[in-house]
Amino acid sequence: MLLKPNDLVALVSPAGRLADTSVVSETQNLLQKWGLKSYVGENALKQHGHFAGTDAERLHDLQEALD
Repeated sequence: MLLKPNDLVALVSPAGRLADTSVVSETQNLLQKWGLKSYVGENALKQHGHFAGTDAERLHDLQEALD
């Protein structure tokens, strides 16, 4: 299945956090240029040890992206 204009892309971190917020912004700009919508998961930028939030927080973001 290919992405179509206006499809929504979730930027989530099921493991390590997205440490460089400039990369996140650049990625969102690129997706917009491609005609796609995007959002950053609620917990993608959090830090819990080496991870992007707790297990429950990361699972929440991933499940939200899949729903």
